[in-house]
Amino acid sequence: MSRRRVHEEQESHVEKVQKELLAKKKLARKRRRKRIMRRIMFILVFVLVISGIVYVDNQPFSRVSSVDVVGNNYINSDIILNESNVEIGDRLIFTLSHFVNRRISNIPGVALSETNVYYTKGKVVLNVKEKEVVAYLAEGPTVLFADNALYVTASNSYADFPLLVGFTNDIINAHPEFADKLSRIEKTAFYNISEIHYEVNEFETLYMRFVMNNGFKVFTSVENMMLMNHYTEIVSSVMNGDHPDNRCIYFLDYYEDVPDSQVSIAKPCGGNQ
Repeated sequence: MSRRRVHEEQESHVEKVQKELLAKKKLARKRRRKRIMRRIMFILVFVLVISGIVYVDNQPFSRVSSVDVVGNNYINSDIILNESNVEIGDRLIFTLSHFVNRRISNIPGVALSETNVYYTKGKVVLNVKEKEVVAYLAEGPTVLFADNALYVTASNSYADFPLLVGFTNDIINAHPEFADKLSRIEKTAFYNISEIHYEVNEFETLYMRFVMNNGFKVFTSVENMMLMNHYTEIVSSVMNGDHPDNRCIYFLDYYEDVPDSQVSIAKPCGGNQ
Protein backbone atom coordinates (compact mmCIF):
# COMPACT_ATOMS: atom_id res chain seq x y z
CA MET A 1 0.00 0.00 0.00
CA SER A 2 1.38 3.40 -1.00
CA ARG A 3 1.90 6.24 1.41
CA ARG A 4 -0.58 8.41 -0.50
CA ARG A 5 -3.39 5.90 -0.13
CA VAL A 6 -2.74 5.55 3.59
CA HIS A 7 -2.82 9.33 3.98
CA GLU A 8 -6.17 9.59 2.12
CA GLU A 9 -7.68 6.88 4.28
CA GLN A 10 -6.55 8.69 7.41
CA GLU A 11 -8.09 11.96 6.18
CA SER A 12 -11.37 10.17 5.36
CA HIS A 13 -11.52 8.66 8.85
CA VAL A 14 -10.87 12.05 10.46
CA GLU A 15 -13.65 13.68 8.39
CA LYS A 16 -16.05 10.90 9.38
CA VAL A 17 -15.27 11.36 13.08
CA GLN A 18 -15.68 15.13 12.72
CA LYS A 19 -19.08 14.69 11.05
CA GLU A 20 -20.21 12.32 13.78
CA LEU A 21 -19.10 14.77 16.47
CA LEU A 22 -20.89 17.61 14.71
CA ALA A 23 -24.10 15.53 14.45
CA LYS A 24 -23.92 14.65 18.14
CA LYS A 25 -23.46 18.32 19.05
CA LYS A 26 -26.48 19.30 16.92
CA LEU A 27 -28.58 16.55 18.55
CA ALA A 28 -27.45 17.61 22.02
CA ARG A 29 -28.34 21.26 21.27
CA LYS A 30 -31.74 20.18 19.94
CA ARG A 31 -32.47 18.12 23.05
CA ARG A 32 -31.32 20.95 25.28
CA ARG A 33 -33.63 23.39 23.47
CA LYS A 34 -36.55 20.95 23.94
CA ARG A 35 -35.80 20.64 27.65
CA ILE A 36 -35.64 24.42 27.99
CA MET A 37 -38.93 24.82 26.08
CA ARG A 38 -40.63 22.18 28.25
CA ARG A 39 -39.47 23.97 31.38
CA ILE A 40 -40.65 27.31 30.03
CA MET A 41 -44.05 25.80 29.13
CA PHE A 42 -44.34 24.19 32.56
CA ILE A 43 -43.55 27.49 34.26
CA LEU A 44 -46.06 29.31 32.03
CA VAL A 45 -48.79 26.75 32.72
CA PHE A 46 -47.99 26.82 36.46
CA VAL A 47 -48.15 30.62 36.51
CA LEU A 48 -51.43 30.60 34.57
CA VAL A 49 -52.98 28.02 36.92
CA ILE A 50 -51.88 29.93 40.02
CA SER A 51 -53.09 33.19 38.49
CA GLY A 52 -56.43 31.56 37.67
CA ILE A 53 -56.79 30.20 41.19
CA VAL A 54 -55.93 33.58 42.71
CA TYR A 55 -58.35 35.30 40.35
CA VAL A 56 -61.21 32.90 41.11
CA ASP A 57 -60.43 32.96 44.83
CA ASN A 58 -60.78 36.73 44.84
CA GLN A 59 -64.15 36.67 43.11
CA PRO A 60 -67.36 36.98 45.17
CA PHE A 61 -68.84 33.77 43.72
CA SER A 62 -66.03 31.68 45.26
CA ARG A 63 -66.93 32.66 48.81
CA VAL A 64 -69.89 31.95 51.08
CA SER A 65 -72.20 34.93 50.72
CA SER A 66 -75.12 33.65 52.84
CA VAL A 67 -75.89 30.86 55.32
CA ASP A 68 -79.50 29.91 56.02
CA VAL A 69 -80.84 27.51 58.65
CA VAL A 70 -84.14 25.79 57.88
CA GLY A 71 -86.21 23.05 59.52
CA ASN A 72 -85.48 24.06 63.12
CA ASN A 73 -88.62 24.84 65.10
CA TYR A 74 -87.25 25.11 68.64
CA ILE A 75 -83.43 25.25 68.54
CA ASN A 76 -82.14 28.76 67.94
CA SER A 77 -80.51 29.22 64.53
CA ASP A 78 -77.47 30.92 66.11
CA ILE A 79 -76.65 27.70 67.99
CA ILE A 80 -76.72 25.70 64.74
CA LEU A 81 -74.68 28.33 62.87
CA ASN A 82 -72.01 28.42 65.57
CA GLU A 83 -71.67 24.64 65.67
CA SER A 84 -71.62 24.33 61.87
CA ASN A 85 -68.44 26.45 61.73
CA VAL A 86 -69.61 27.92 58.40
CA GLU A 87 -69.16 31.67 58.13
CA ILE A 88 -69.73 34.39 55.56
CA GLY A 89 -66.56 34.80 53.49
CA ASP A 90 -65.44 31.18 53.84
CA ARG A 91 -64.18 29.49 50.67
CA LEU A 92 -66.99 27.43 49.13
CA ILE A 93 -64.53 24.78 47.98
CA PHE A 94 -63.68 24.06 51.63
CA THR A 95 -67.32 23.93 52.75
CA LEU A 96 -67.62 20.13 52.74
CA SER A 97 -71.16 18.93 53.45
CA HIS A 98 -70.07 15.72 55.16
CA PHE A 99 -68.09 17.47 57.87
CA VAL A 100 -70.70 20.21 58.35
CA ASN A 101 -73.44 17.58 58.75
CA ARG A 102 -71.40 15.67 61.30
CA ARG A 103 -70.81 18.80 63.40
CA ILE A 104 -74.50 19.77 63.36
CA SER A 105 -75.71 16.22 64.07
CA ASN A 106 -73.66 16.27 67.29
CA ILE A 107 -75.80 19.11 68.65
CA PRO A 108 -78.16 17.83 71.40
CA GLY A 109 -81.72 17.85 70.10
CA VAL A 110 -80.72 17.43 66.44
CA ALA A 111 -81.69 14.17 64.74
CA LEU A 112 -80.41 14.77 61.19
CA SER A 113 -78.64 17.43 59.17
CA GLU A 114 -78.36 18.00 55.43
CA THR A 115 -76.11 20.71 54.01
CA ASN A 116 -76.77 22.08 50.53
CA VAL A 117 -74.01 24.18 48.92
CA TYR A 118 -75.01 26.27 45.89
CA TYR A 119 -71.66 27.06 44.29
CA THR A 120 -73.03 29.38 41.59
CA LYS A 121 -74.79 31.53 44.18
CA GLY A 122 -72.36 31.33 47.07
CA LYS A 123 -75.22 30.11 49.24
CA VAL A 124 -75.18 27.46 51.98
CA VAL A 125 -78.42 26.03 53.39
CA LEU A 126 -78.33 24.03 56.63
CA ASN A 127 -81.40 21.79 56.69
CA VAL A 128 -82.01 20.50 60.21
CA LYS A 129 -84.40 17.89 61.56
CA GLU A 130 -84.91 18.14 65.29
CA LYS A 131 -85.58 15.25 67.62
CA GLU A 132 -89.01 14.83 69.13
CA VAL A 133 -90.13 17.34 71.75
CA VAL A 134 -91.74 15.56 74.71
CA ALA A 135 -92.60 18.34 77.19
CA TYR A 136 -91.92 21.94 78.15
CA LEU A 137 -91.30 24.12 81.19
CA ALA A 138 -93.09 27.45 81.47
CA GLU A 139 -89.89 29.22 82.48
CA GLY A 140 -88.17 30.44 79.34
CA PRO A 141 -90.23 28.76 77.91
CA THR A 142 -87.96 25.73 77.71
CA VAL A 143 -88.63 22.65 75.62
CA LEU A 144 -87.44 19.14 76.48
CA PHE A 145 -86.32 16.84 73.67
CA ALA A 146 -86.40 13.06 73.66
CA ASP A 147 -82.60 12.94 74.08
CA ASN A 148 -82.93 15.05 77.27
CA ALA A 149 -81.74 18.26 75.58
CA LEU A 150 -83.23 21.46 77.01
CA TYR A 151 -83.55 24.69 75.00
CA VAL A 152 -85.14 28.03 75.65
CA THR A 153 -87.27 28.64 72.57
CA ALA A 154 -89.01 31.52 70.83
CA SER A 155 -91.49 29.16 69.16
CA ASN A 156 -95.09 29.29 70.33
CA SER A 157 -96.03 25.71 69.36
CA TYR A 158 -94.67 24.10 72.52
CA ALA A 159 -98.12 24.25 74.19
CA ASP A 160 -99.09 21.10 72.28
CA PHE A 161 -96.88 19.13 74.69
CA PRO A 162 -97.26 18.34 78.40
CA LEU A 163 -96.39 21.14 80.82
CA LEU A 164 -93.81 20.18 83.46
CA VAL A 165 -94.68 21.61 86.86
CA GLY A 166 -92.22 21.56 89.76
CA PHE A 167 -89.41 20.18 87.60
CA THR A 168 -86.02 21.86 87.39
CA ASN A 169 -83.19 21.44 84.91
CA ASP A 170 -81.21 19.59 87.57
CA ILE A 171 -84.02 17.07 88.15
CA ILE A 172 -84.39 16.48 84.42
CA ASN A 173 -80.64 16.14 83.82
CA ALA A 174 -80.41 13.63 86.69
CA HIS A 175 -83.03 11.40 85.03
CA PRO A 176 -82.42 11.20 81.25
CA GLU A 177 -84.63 8.09 81.14
CA PHE A 178 -87.63 10.35 81.89
CA ALA A 179 -87.48 12.12 78.50
CA ASP A 180 -86.71 8.86 76.71
CA LYS A 181 -89.75 7.12 78.21
CA LEU A 182 -92.00 10.06 77.41
CA SER A 183 -90.98 9.70 73.75
CA ARG A 184 -91.93 6.02 73.82
CA ILE A 185 -95.44 6.46 75.23
CA GLU A 186 -98.03 5.61 72.57
CA LYS A 187 -99.43 8.77 71.00
CA THR A 188 -103.05 8.03 71.95
CA ALA A 189 -102.03 8.28 75.60
CA PHE A 190 -99.27 10.88 75.15
CA TYR A 191 -101.54 13.49 73.56
CA ASN A 192 -103.99 13.03 76.43
CA ILE A 193 -101.40 14.31 78.94
CA SER A 194 -101.99 17.94 79.92
CA GLU A 195 -99.47 18.41 82.75
CA ILE A 196 -96.82 16.40 84.60
CA HIS A 197 -96.23 17.46 88.21
CA TYR A 198 -93.12 16.58 90.17
CA GLU A 199 -94.10 14.87 93.43
CA VAL A 200 -91.84 14.52 96.46
CA ASN A 201 -91.69 10.85 97.46
CA GLU A 202 -89.23 9.49 99.98
CA PHE A 203 -89.31 6.02 98.43
CA GLU A 204 -88.80 7.00 94.76
CA THR A 205 -85.98 8.90 93.03
CA LEU A 206 -88.48 10.47 90.62
CA TYR A 207 -92.21 10.39 91.26
CA MET A 208 -94.82 12.36 89.35
CA ARG A 209 -98.48 13.06 88.78
CA PHE A 210 -99.88 13.08 85.25
CA VAL A 211 -102.89 15.35 84.80
CA MET A 212 -104.91 13.99 81.89
CA ASN A 213 -107.25 15.88 79.55
CA ASN A 214 -110.14 13.53 80.36
CA GLY A 215 -110.13 14.31 84.08
CA PHE A 216 -108.01 11.39 85.28
CA LYS A 217 -104.77 11.69 87.23
CA VAL A 218 -101.98 9.14 87.08
CA PHE A 219 -99.38 8.71 89.84
CA THR A 220 -96.23 6.88 88.84
CA SER A 221 -92.52 6.56 89.37
CA VAL A 222 -90.17 6.94 86.42
CA GLU A 223 -89.61 3.16 86.54
CA ASN A 224 -93.32 2.43 85.97
CA MET A 225 -93.95 5.16 83.39
CA MET A 226 -94.27 2.81 80.43
CA LEU A 227 -97.49 1.49 81.94
CA MET A 228 -98.94 4.61 80.28
CA ASN A 229 -99.03 2.52 77.11
CA HIS A 230 -101.94 0.68 78.77
CA TYR A 231 -103.65 3.89 79.90
CA THR A 232 -106.64 3.53 77.56
CA GLU A 233 -107.30 -0.02 78.77
CA ILE A 234 -106.95 0.99 82.42
CA VAL A 235 -109.36 3.91 82.07
CA SER A 236 -111.85 1.73 80.21
CA SER A 237 -111.67 -0.83 83.02
CA VAL A 238 -112.33 1.90 85.63
CA MET A 239 -115.19 3.46 83.69
CA ASN A 240 -116.86 0.07 83.19
CA GLY A 241 -116.21 -1.09 86.75
CA ASP A 242 -118.03 -0.62 90.03
CA HIS A 243 -116.32 2.67 90.88
CA PRO A 244 -116.25 4.90 87.77
CA ASP A 245 -115.58 7.95 89.93
CA ASN A 246 -112.15 6.65 90.98
CA ARG A 247 -110.22 9.13 88.89
CA CYS A 248 -106.79 8.79 90.53
CA ILE A 249 -104.80 5.89 89.08
CA TYR A 250 -101.64 4.60 90.77
CA PHE A 251 -99.06 2.62 88.83
CA LEU A 252 -97.55 0.17 91.30
CA ASP A 253 -95.47 -2.19 89.22
CA TYR A 254 -94.38 -2.66 85.63
CA TYR A 255 -91.81 -4.78 83.82
CA GLU A 256 -91.63 -4.24 80.08
CA ASP A 257 -90.20 -7.68 79.39
CA VAL A 258 -92.65 -9.62 81.60
CA PRO A 259 -96.21 -10.07 80.23
CA ASP A 260 -99.06 -9.51 82.72
CA SER A 261 -96.69 -7.88 85.18
CA GLN A 262 -98.57 -4.56 85.17
CA VAL A 263 -100.14 -3.58 88.48
CA SER A 264 -102.27 -0.46 88.94
CA ILE A 265 -105.15 0.60 91.17
CA ALA A 266 -107.74 3.37 90.94
CA LYS A 267 -108.87 5.38 93.95
CA PRO A 268 -111.03 8.42 94.62
CA CYS A 269 -109.00 11.62 94.36
CA GLY A 270 -108.49 13.55 97.59
CA GLY A 271 -108.95 17.28 97.94
CA ASN A 272 -105.25 18.03 97.48
CA GLN A 273 -104.95 15.97 94.31
